[in-house]
Amino acid sequence: MKQIARTTAIEQARASALLAILREIQAEITGGADKLATIKQHATRHNGEEVRALNGDSSRLKLSTKTLYRIYCRWVRNPQAWGLVRQWSGGRVSVPPELVSEIRRRATKEGIPTASVAINSILKDWTAGVELPGVGTWREWWQANHAAQPVPDRAPKFPWHPNTLYRYLPKKESALRAAGNLGISAALDYLVSVERDSSLLKPGEVYVLDDVRLDIVCHDVLTGKLTEVRAYIMMDWGTRRIVGYTMRAGNSLIEADVRALIARGLHTGGVRPHGETTHIFLERGTVALGEDAENLLLMLTDNRVKIHRTGMISGTRWQGAGTDKPVGNFRGKAVIEVFMRKLHIMLGDLPGQRGNRYENQPRSLDFDGQKANRRPGSLSQYSEALAMLQRDSHGRLRLELPFLWETELEEELAKAIKEYNAERDHTMQGFGTVTVAVTSEGRLLDVSETDRLQLTTGEPDANLIQQS
Repeated sequence: MKQIARTTAIEQARASALLAILREIQAEITGGADKLATIKQHATRHNGEEVRALNGDSSRLKLSTKTLYRIYCRWVRNPQAWGLVRQWSGGRVSVPPELVSEIRRRATKEGIPTASVAINSILKDWTAGVELPGVGTWREWWQANHAAQPVPDRAPKFPWHPNTLYRYLPKKESALRAAGNLGISAALDYLVSVERDSSLLKPGEVYVLDDVRLDIVCHDVLTGKLTEVRAYIMMDWGTRRIVGYTMRAGNSLIEADVRALIARGLHTGGVRPHGETTHIFLERGTVALGEDAENLLLMLTDNRVKIHRTGMISGTRWQGAGTDKPVGNFRGKAVIEVFMRKLHIMLGDLPGQRGNRYENQPRSLDFDGQKANRRPGSLSQYSEALAMLQRDSHGRLRLELPFLWETELEEELAKAIKEYNAERDHTMQGFGTVTVAVTSEGRLLDVSETDRLQLTTGEPDANLIQQS
């Protein structure tokens, strides 16, 4: 129980009034009355009743059934009038700012898994007699706060409850915690950043490319072995249209694939006319375009195409610390990263799912890598045996395999991209308004009619209006 720091006259009068009410309740209950009904009756009767102190101060009782029931139960356990006086603590000593800084420093150290590690280390140092900032050792603290008492043989309880220390920790989802525990790149998720607005981008103005490992295994058409698959996607940023893709088994994408993909993508999506520039964003650090190929592209397009590479995020968190390992800046190509997740979902019902990481892989699959041996009796070993039998038959056998062939998976990938490009029911940025055409007779033209007019006459015989 906290010590009473002060007791006013009005609080003494309130305690006296409550004592009289509780005695009445107890007498009625002893006489056989229902406890809850009696307490409810007295709460209704005495709520708002004026209480006057000896010094002339007055107040009114605020009693609900729940409040009076709680006071009654406490009084029954300890039937003293003094216990009915509201109590205050004698003032709370705040945590020294130096100790707060030390708590935050420990909580933001590299690799700290949870905040409890930092708090527990503070308590452990206190018990061991280590000097803590703003507090000193436990012996120094005792002499400063209990000079009249002898120093104990071992450390007393820490001056503040551990729950109090948790209040001073940096927020779990914060830039400070992320930078200290993980690195500079992780802190960027919680810092203010500039949002790119793609609503005004024109078709063919900005392209972005990225590679993705599909969450599917399939049979290699040459060996019959199961293999993972990697695709390279090219997207028109403004229209969100996939203008090209390439796919290879394993991690065998090469620069020639990227060059061919860019050529096909520009042929499909187009390049901005003279006086404007087409920008292509590539990821730094993966299969990308070499300097010679980039110069050739600039020459062939009369410098109307420019290549950009998303940067790598690295840094040093504090002077003297080791430099963080560079991490790719996914924010430079976030628009295509969103599509990659959608692509995984669209292909999610195909056979051969291996999951996005090892923990999510079906246990019967037994696919630990391209060159790993298959466990006898596993689905992988069974399917590879059938695939090799079909391959060696030179087409005389047509077996139904548990997994797709590489060519079949490519057909499914093409079908998914075609379906994505044809999707109209979405909320992507920049698609909030639709341009429609109105003829001179006031008839609305649908999109197909407008396209035909543009193809035949160069522009529709209509007044263009914007409808949201």
